[in-house]
Amino acid sequence: MKWWEKCAERCGVRAKLRLRTALLTCLLVAAKMADAQTCAHNPAAAPTLNRLKTAMEQGRFISYTPTGTQLVNGKPTRTEPDTIRADLKVLRPRFDGLITYNATNGAEAIPAIAQELGWPRHRWWRCR
Repeated sequence: MKWWEKCAERCGVRAKLRLRTALLTCLLVAAKMADAQTCAHNPAAAPTLNRLKTAMEQGRFISYTPTGTQLVNGKPTRTEPDTIRADLKVLRPRFDGLITYNATNGAEAIPAIAQELGWPRHRWWRCR
């Protein structure tokens, strides 16, 4: 006997029906959320999305966090631009695109340093 059946048995038939209805509703809502689109369709975004699609098909991307990033007492330290510059010089011969996850604690300098070192410039965007 499953846990919800034990609970419903103790509470009676009416509670069992309510519990099954609640579980079914949760499943339907979860399925609907899984089908929901992450980004709304915006016709004006089509040119940017096409450039992104081309870049992703032809480019070599790497997920990048500066190697100088450290946590001290649970707080991140500031990464120096020289550390970022050294990292990007090592990565550039093998990759032509960067994926970053933040722009704080020194990482906000990544786009400018990457452009300075000849990395292709990509436009930034976000889903709402």
